[in-house]
Amino acid sequence: MKDTLKIVGLFFGSLIVVVQIALLAVLFKPEVFRFVGDIGGPSVSPGVDRPDSVNQSNAGMISVDSVRQLAGQLRRHQAAQNVMADSIRELASALEQERQKIRDLRDVIGSTITAEDSSRLVARQALADFLGSMNAEEAARILRKMDDREAREVLLRVKKRQAGKILSTLDPAEAVKIMR
Repeated sequence: MKDTLKIVGLFFGSLIVVVQIALLAVLFKPEVFRFVGDIGGPSVSPGVDRPDSVNQSNAGMISVDSVRQLAGQLRRHQAAQNVMADSIRELASALEQERQKIRDLRDVIGSTITAEDSSRLVARQALADFLGSMNAEEAARILRKMDDREAREVLLRVKKRQAGKILSTLDPAEAVKIMR
């Protein structure tokens, strides 16, 4: 976004400089800027009588009124450019604020997930301790009611000897399904 803003600024800045140079050149060296066709009318002031030869020689030049009109257009374009630049800055600021909100939400979600995972680990370890202290048949009956993935995670936390006893009381297909 900042690169786009820089490019737009450079473009309009360059355009303004070119127009300003042209206006200055027209004001101070009008003979350099003779055009084919009449852009702003002849450069004869109203109410001033000049010989036709003078009027004809100045007919291709830009008039002072035309320069004033161009200067007015330049001021309007500069004002429009300033408004657009302000709008772009405001949008860039709003975008950065939204990005910051997203980063903050990610941090909150990350901490929530970490806290949740931590509490699950504590609960699984507590369940593993309970199953380890029970007789194997009772522990196997509890494992049968649990999700296979959860049962495996709990069983892996039980001491190996007790886990082996619990698995031996399960049907072999159930034991394989849990430990898969």
